Amino acid sequence: MITEIPPMSLPSGLITMEDILPDTFRSRDITDEMHRRFFVDLPDEERHQIEWRHGCIVGKPGCGKSETFRARAEIAVEKYGRSNVNLIYTDDLRTALTMIDDAPVQYCIVDDASKCLSSRMVYEQAELLGVFNRLRHHFRDFIKSESGIFLCEFGWQRWNDLDPGFRDGTSLIFKTNMSSESERRSIQDFIGQRYMGVLDDIWDSMDRGVQTVKSYSVGRIGPKPIARGGVGIYHLPMTDWDGFPAMVKSDDVPKQEVAADPLERIRGDPAWSLALECYDRSMGGERQQDIASALGISQAKVSRMVSRVREIVGSAGGE
Repeated sequence: MITEIPPMSLPSGLITMEDILPDTFRSRDITDEMHRRFFVDLPDEERHQIEWRHGCIVGKPGCGKSETFRARAEIAVEKYGRSNVNLIYTDDLRTALTMIDDAPVQYCIVDDASKCLSSRMVYEQAELLGVFNRLRHHFRDFIKSESGIFLCEFGWQRWNDLDPGFRDGTSLIFKTNMSSESERRSIQDFIGQRYMGVLDDIWDSMDRGVQTVKSYSVGRIGPKPIARGGVGIYHLPMTDWDGFPAMVKSDDVPKQEVAADPLERIRGDPAWSLALECYDRSMGGERQQDIASALGISQAKVSRMVSRVREIVGSAGGE
C-alpha cells in the first residue's frame, strides 16, 4: 500500500532532503548510480566499442537545468580529462551535429531543446530522429580510435513539448513537476506516485524562493524498473565551474541540411539485410567472431558483409 506524502512547511534557509521528505517516507539517493551508468569508463581500444548514453533534464524556467548541465559537464571533464572531451552546448541538435570532432568523448548538450525538436513538428523531425538514433554508428567515422563515448542530453521546460523520440532517455532528471494533468500522468509513469509527491515538494520550495533546493531532483534510471530502485533522489550541488562553454545558438550559425543516412537506400532491401545486420552489430561493438556465431555464418563472411556496407558509406562520404 502506498502512503500519501503529507504537505510540509519547509525552512527558508539551507535544507536537506530530511527537510523535504516526511519521516514516514524513506528516499533513495541514486546520484552515484546515475553517474556510474551515464559517465561510463572509456572502452579499451581493442574492444572496438562506442558507448552511447542519452540523458534528459526537464523542468520549469528557473529550476536550475542549465546549472545542472554545468555541474555534470564538470564531472565529465574531471573523469575523462579536458583534452579528451568535446563539450558541445547549443539549442539545436542540427547545430550540435556540425560540431562533432575526433575527441574520444563527445558530450552534446541541447538546452531549450523543444524549440527545435518540438513534438508538434512530427514530420519535420522524422529525418533528424533517424540520424539521432544512428548517431552512435556514425560517430565511429569521426574519431581517430576504434572506441569512444557519445553522451547526449536534452533540456526543456514542459514534458510533452519535446518529441517522444528525443525524451526516451536512459537517464532522466526531473527538476520540477507539471501543472497539466496529462503531463503529470506521463511523468508518474516514469517515477511512480510516491516520488510525484517529492517532486511537487521540491517545486513548491523553489516557488517559495528556497534556492538551495535546486540541487535536488527526482532521477530515473531508464532501464531499471521502479520496483527495483530505478527512481530516487538525484542530488548535485550547483557549481561555478568556468570551463563550461557559452551556448552556440542555432540563429547564430548558417543553416545546414541534416546529412542523410548513406545506407537509407538499401535499408529494407532483403538482399542487403544480412550485410546490414553484420555492419550494425559491428558498429555496435560486437566482435566479428561473435556475430558469426550468432548468425550461423563464417567469420570471413561477416568480414565481407561489413566491407560491402563500408564501401557504400565511404563512397557517400566522398561525394
